[in-house]
Amino acid sequence: MRRYHKLFHRNYDIGTVSDLEKGYDIVEVLHEMANNRGVSVAQVALNWLLRQSGITSVIIGARNEQQLRDNLGAAQWELTLFGSKSAQSG
Repeated sequence: MRRYHKLFHRNYDIGTVSDLEKGYDIVEVLHEMANNRGVSVAQVALNWLLRQSGITSVIIGARNEQQLRDNLGAAQWELTLFGSKSAQSG
């Protein structure tokens, strides 16, 4: 499925309907994990990226100081299979 993106004046591929549905399902899980941990969805996503083998760095993009502080907070706790634990608690 192709959509015209007016901002960039070009076509881009948004995938199939099933891809979109899977993406929405993933975002719902991210929201649930973030709410359970008391952090932002961005922190959950960044924390997950930081814990992947072979990933040596994550480039973050922040538009303001609040977003930067939130993104950096992803390194202060650890996402685990059964939830998360604070980096301070070991």
